[in-house]
Amino acid sequence: MGEKFSSPESQEVEVLRQKVIEGLRKKGIDDPEVYSALNKWTQKREMFAEAVGTRAAQILFELDRAALYHEGGYTEEALEVLYDARTIAEQEGEVVWLDEVERKIREIEN
Repeated sequence: MGEKFSSPESQEVEVLRQKVIEGLRKKGIDDPEVYSALNKWTQKREMFAEAVGTRAAQILFELDRAALYHEGGYTEEALEVLYDARTIAEQEGEVVWLDEVERKIREIEN
């Protein structure tokens, strides 16, 4: 389900994503540099989701954000994001995305 893009901007977002994950693992979310990089990644991904303008794009953003937190060792934060994504999918009747979100929740909880 994850979309891959090859534009310079998306490559920048992917490099930033890896920097955030590494920073979360090594320094933690309270480190100013890590926190700044996380905010920058979040802003870029939110702008993309808003530009697409669909609930599916918003849910995909939330899935990506949860994966980032989980890969960085922040399981509780990842689950919180997924619970929010599940609520969005339920409210919007996005059955396919709801199934995907619930699958990700089960993966992390188990």
